[in-house]
Amino acid sequence: MTSRSFLRVVGWALLLLGFIDAVYILIGTDWLNSISELRTGGRLAEHALAPILGMLLLLLPAGDKFTPKEVRTLSRTSKLSLVLAVFSLALVPFILVSAIRIQRAYDRQVTAWVDQQKERTEAAIKQLNDKRTKEDVQAFVQPLPLDEKIFFEPDVEVLKTNISERFHELNDGNIEQAEARLSARLRSVWTDSIKWSLAALINTAVFALLWHRSRRYGRLASSAKGKK
Repeated sequence: MTSRSFLRVVGWALLLLGFIDAVYILIGTDWLNSISELRTGGRLAEHALAPILGMLLLLLPAGDKFTPKEVRTLSRTSKLSLVLAVFSLALVPFILVSAIRIQRAYDRQVTAWVDQQKERTEAAIKQLNDKRTKEDVQAFVQPLPLDEKIFFEPDVEVLKTNISERFHELNDGNIEQAEARLSARLRSVWTDSIKWSLAALINTAVFALLWHRSRRYGRLASSAKGKK
């Protein structure tokens, strides 16, 4: 086996490896989960090295010393590079749309949680206002992290007002923490999305260059057929 033939065998092996890898990634995707879809787009964008190397090995310049069979095979690989370029370009909107869907889902979850927290706080304040004695108030708020000094207030109504304000402060703090966690998650989602989108664009450019370079082999294939 010549070194040229060996490189072509390795090229086809890398293309086959890339195809198997892509199938494995697609099979393992939960298509009803936006996070899983986003990760799939990212993995496909990141795992393009094997097919790129395979195409490079198949399309290495070798003068005009191709047999007609080899030229026809390389003509088909040029079409494959165009298909891969289109596929890589399609990953960009797929990744960005998945990120937008994740953001909307997170926003809905946090909004629902905030509304639920507000309802619980209002319900707790309503129950607090129903208490008549200081002892009842203390027993009701005992599980909460309240400063003991707040109970030095002798007037029950003022005490309930102070505790209600504390309820609102605790609720606002919980909401701020939830929004901070959401912001961190979205920052991570968009960072990955931009990174994977750029990778997909680079892959598109590389496959497009390979397709442009390999059109020469298509012309050679036509010449080879014309000589028969």
